[in-house]
Amino acid sequence: KIFYNLNKEEKDRRIETTLLAALSQQCRIKAFHILHNKQAGHWGGGASSLAEIMMSLYFNRLHTKPEDCCSENRDRLSLSKRHASMI
Repeated sequence: KIFYNLNKEEKDRRIETTLLAALSQQCRIKAFHILHNKQAGHWGGGASSLAEIMMSLYFNRLHTKPEDCCSENRDRLSLSKRHASMI
């Protein structure tokens, strides 16, 4: 499903690379602070390296409906990367 031709609506929904980089950085910082404040979890390259992938998928590829998270017409993502689950 990731490799499909985007229609105009989906192209309009794309977020610029610089904004994705900024969102990824904010995601990393927030995850780090949560783990640090809770004095729990593991912070390593695995979680940090997943930030760009998750931001790009969420904003550019997955069809999500935050206002209706139980919708049958939304995409779902199953993540299996253990220590990267914080992202």
